[in-house]
Amino acid sequence: MPEGGVRTAVVVRGPHERRAALSLDARAQKFLFIGGPLLALALHALTGTTVVLIATWKPSRTRTHRLGPCRTPGLRALAAALFGTGSALRALNVSSPSP
Repeated sequence: MPEGGVRTAVVVRGPHERRAALSLDARAQKFLFIGGPLLALALHALTGTTVVLIATWKPSRTRTHRLGPCRTPGLRALAAALFGTGSALRALNVSSPSP
């Protein structure tokens, strides 16, 4: 059961209400997966950030380290913590049985 399905299944009482809640959750996720990128594309087209970036961008002539900002110890620790948290949550989601 997806994360959203777990949230909706907790509040409903009967099997018909549960089915309706899970259906609504699935529809909402599909709407967001389809409408989200379209909304982002429309906002990007309206703001015109591409024109601004092309007009002001200048190539860097300095040599950069291949790790870039990942050389910072704090950022490496944050990335490791977020990777561990994401892995644990995903493993929990995958290992939980379906109804």
